[in-house]
Amino acid sequence: MPSQAESILKVFKSVRKFLDGAVDKYAFDEDSGVFSFPVHLHRGDERTALEFSLYISDCGITFCAVSVLKPDKNNIAKLAEFVLRANSDIEMGNFDLDLDEGVLSYKINVLLNQDFKVEEDCLDLAIQIVLETVNHYYSGILAVLDVDMAPREALEKCCLYEEDSEECEDEDCAHCHCHCHHEDFDEDEFEEGDEDDCDAESDELSEDEACGEDDDDCAD
Repeated sequence: MPSQAESILKVFKSVRKFLDGAVDKYAFDEDSGVFSFPVHLHRGDERTALEFSLYISDCGITFCAVSVLKPDKNNIAKLAEFVLRANSDIEMGNFDLDLDEGVLSYKINVLLNQDFKVEEDCLDLAIQIVLETVNHYYSGILAVLDVDMAPREALEKCCLYEEDSEECEDEDCAHCHCHCHHEDFDEDEFEEGDEDDCDAESDELSEDEACGEDDDDCAD
């Protein structure tokens, strides 16, 4: 039976293999054990730039997107209220706001099973969930910061924006796994997937729940 260190190394290799085929360029910090790469929610708009990272621990993988936005200190309180309201609305993962530095991030955790087996489709879906969630709330975040909109109204703006928005062309998409704009992405399947598909209903997505043992295609 492999040691825990060997099992964690196996996870690192799986993540590296996935990133080799999924993103153009990524960095790996050996000291912290963090993989990272830049993402734009909307190409050409620097305000939608994110620093995406994957951190592997002895029990799971944390997927985190950090915004480049630097809120004015006068807007921190309203942005904090918006984040609180948004988190109560989110079924999986959560936003986090550093009140001192004004750093806004969103993250989810994927629990590893006893075999430390990591399916590439589940890594892909976890990244997708992060990017799509951030993209959904970004218009409200900008409304709070740019036009001093009330947090409650800004949250409602996010829902209206999603209803009115049309499918993006490829050049406007997140450029890294923003699959609601991908021709193969099935929104109904994502929202109403079977038990053997990647599950988006819990705060933490475990691989036991996410990928059935007999399921070769998790969340196509």
